[in-house]
Amino acid sequence: ESSTGTAVYGKASATTGLNFAISGRTYSSGGLAVYGFASASTGTNYGGYFKTNSEAGYGAYGASPGGTGVWGEDLATTGINFGVWGRTPSTAGRGVYGYASSTSGSNYGLYGRSESTSGTGVRGEAYASSGNTYGVYAESWSTTGKGLYAWAPATTGTSYGVYAGSSSSAGTGVYGEAYATQGTNFGVHGKSASGAGRGVYGQASATWGYTHGVRGISQSTQGTGVSGWADASSGATFGVSGTTNSTDGTGVYGIAESTQGVTYGVDGVSWADFGSGVRGRATATTGTNYGVFGQSASTDGRGVFGKATSNAGWTYGVYGQSLSTTFGYGVYSSGDFGASGSKSCIVKTSQGPTRLYCQESPEVWFEDFGESQLVDGHARVELDPLFLETIVVNGDNPLKVFVQLRDDCNGTYVITGASGFNVIELNGGTSNARFAYRVVSKRAGFEDERLEVDEAARTDSY
Repeated sequence: ESSTGTAVYGKASATTGLNFAISGRTYSSGGLAVYGFASASTGTNYGGYFKTNSEAGYGAYGASPGGTGVWGEDLATTGINFGVWGRTPSTAGRGVYGYASSTSGSNYGLYGRSESTSGTGVRGEAYASSGNTYGVYAESWSTTGKGLYAWAPATTGTSYGVYAGSSSSAGTGVYGEAYATQGTNFGVHGKSASGAGRGVYGQASATWGYTHGVRGISQSTQGTGVSGWADASSGATFGVSGTTNSTDGTGVYGIAESTQGVTYGVDGVSWADFGSGVRGRATATTGTNYGVFGQSASTDGRGVFGKATSNAGWTYGVYGQSLSTTFGYGVYSSGDFGASGSKSCIVKTSQGPTRLYCQESPEVWFEDFGESQLVDGHARVELDPLFLETIVVNGDNPLKVFVQLRDDCNGTYVITGASGFNVIELNGGTSNARFAYRVVSKRAGFEDERLEVDEAARTDSY
């Protein structure tokens, strides 16, 4: 009954070997192998407290063929309480370790449940400031098992099926591994039935540094760094939702480390008629932020790859929209922009949105247009200085000028220079004829480009 007492205390003093602080077994279908109850409502007390000094030992180890290996329950309905609490000071230890050895059926390496509106089904903390530590580490060898399964049945309040924290500079709040080499298995699987829920929710609260709300890594040639699935058929649901408050943080960050095969840092799927496979939103109204940011270091990679597999209807591989009326872009490319199909501008007409197509050229040309007039058979045209900054004019790349007369005269010829051109009437003419002109010149820095073969488009249908 002591407020700082221990209902059950077990200690395995052996420093080597497979030993248990307390081992319990029950053959009853509703029995408990080990049951501990701390009835005091205040103070630091434990229903069961287990400790081992062995490098290969377990503070508490439970196994049940059809039940729960370890079950922890805290009856307090308020405050910071834990159904199961585990702690290790080892740099390679596990605060809580769950193991489901059955290779079939619905079994759980670790199962946690909290009915408190601010409670935690399972919470793990790794206090070591260095080393390969885990707040919670769980394994399942079953093809349909769960390394870690937690459930928060409370319908209101801030409750978590799994809550894990790590104080290590290189630690992991929640770390899951699926060792099976086939079948549908998940290192971490999150599911939400709420109309406004998140299957997996990650938040990086640090306001500086390279932080990740959710970070996923896949080493399989056909694996997925992070896969999220929202089963609800309506409501604001997210397969994966990530939030970061850092000025340099990432809401969701995925890495596919394999250098071959079909891998995805982040893969999103939506079956809804108006759903999004991946949706990114940057709500900050200032600064350089991205709804979705993709980066590839491969010589044949794609920072962002979008594919619309339907062969009917208006489909988009990548769809971008900007509501800005000043400097916004639906799609912006920093660097070259390429398309194996046509490039068009959609303009509203009396018949509806209508496509106007870009003209293409074997070389990279910039052009300008204008009008001028002969004075006594002669005209000098100086080009816009800002336009001159964008083109190259030299002996190998002279200006190309095309003149169209608006009035009758003897005809004209053109002499070009570095900053403009002269238009002179033939046969010593002295008319004051008006004319329009078109000037074409090579874009600066791209004057040697011509009909380059693009290997990346060899498999395109165009």
